[in-house]
Amino acid sequence: MSRRTVLIVDDDRTQAEALADLLHGDDLKVDVAFTLEGAADRLARLPYHVVFSDLHLPGGSGLDLARSIRARSPATVVIMFTGERSVDTAFRASTYGVAAYLQKPVDPDRVRGLVQHYLTRLPEVMPRSQDGGEVQNFQGMVSQSRVMERVFQQIQLCGRTGTTVLIRGESGTGKELVAQAIHACSPRGQGPFVPVHTGALPRELVASELFGHERGAFTGAVAPHRGKFEEAEGGTIFLDEVNTMDERTQISLLRVLETFRFTRVGGKGEQKADVRVVAASNRDLLALVSDGAFREDLYYRLAVITIDLPPLRERREDVVPLAYHFLKETCSRHERAVVTMDPKFRQALTEFDWPGNVRQLRNVIENAVVLCVGDHLTADLLPGMVYRRAAEARPVAAPLLPVDATLGDLERMAVRAALDSTNWNKNQAAKRLGISRRALYNKIARFGISRP
Repeated sequence: MSRRTVLIVDDDRTQAEALADLLHGDDLKVDVAFTLEGAADRLARLPYHVVFSDLHLPGGSGLDLARSIRARSPATVVIMFTGERSVDTAFRASTYGVAAYLQKPVDPDRVRGLVQHYLTRLPEVMPRSQDGGEVQNFQGMVSQSRVMERVFQQIQLCGRTGTTVLIRGESGTGKELVAQAIHACSPRGQGPFVPVHTGALPRELVASELFGHERGAFTGAVAPHRGKFEEAEGGTIFLDEVNTMDERTQISLLRVLETFRFTRVGGKGEQKADVRVVAASNRDLLALVSDGAFREDLYYRLAVITIDLPPLRERREDVVPLAYHFLKETCSRHERAVVTMDPKFRQALTEFDWPGNVRQLRNVIENAVVLCVGDHLTADLLPGMVYRRAAEARPVAAPLLPVDATLGDLERMAVRAALDSTNWNKNQAAKRLGISRRALYNKIARFGISRP
């Protein structure tokens, strides 16, 4: 859809139409429905980006509508409004994926602000990829794969709540980007986002870095120090490599998650932790729990919602779109004209397994752009590891043999197939044929084989 769409569901026609007039604009299509049945009919005909719904509707409850929307269209943002003041109803609404819960009479500025907040965080549809698929750019994450589309939906759903989230994935898969997206999609999006890479800190300083310390708490503590939890007040703290925390820090973090309070190292008074916690690990925390290296109670506190990031080798359809994204980004940063990618360059990218995942791909593209002197990236600009492994993984095509072929014809065809399959890398071609490089040169000369 080129335009953003909003549906307002309210049996109070005057209020529904007033909200529609308030939101209607050139870049926004606003529809209204006055019953649960009418809303269902609208939703069956058009997927909406945002739905405003009254809690009480003819034919049922707005919570029923929210539940059905969550099941059919997880990316749709649902905002509920009502004249009731019930904590229990508000809690039930949040479990159905309701992003916000407004009291009547609704504040027009609040309505405009919520629509703007959520619509600017919806995935951006980019131009079609090389193979014709639509590419999305969601909070800086580029993808056209179904598995990442599911991740984007999870981010939007859990972003609307204050629930603790655990992100699991290999190094380089983009766990911090996911954490930033969760923060941006949440009501805390205007607050601070504070990342803490606990694995990069000396173990004896992790507690001080997280919770702060008082003067004289330990040798070198010459002044009071604000910790990351204080810096993140009103926002989100991202704890990366949470698996590296020692036992004492794990206990302190567990207490924060249970009581929303913490104490500075060397301090006595408790402070309130108005912070959402998003954690990440590149190791299997449950395996660490089994080994006694990570507290089981802390694991279940962190893993209220889990998001699993797939490695790049399991979503190869994203490699080329990501490469183009990094290509454009790198050319802009280095202030040079945008170059293109040679077909064999793209093929090598998709055939490589990317043990370093997205981070490694970005570095490879930047390296190729810096070394490129022409107007397109060729396979020889790739690191040897990337091109060599891709060539080794590429099968040698079995040519069709004429019925009157001689042994010399077969040998010539085998030599050409080996050269073509390795992009004329003679070392690799000789290795495939089981002969020396010198022998390969002799055969190329004898058969009169030339590079196309």
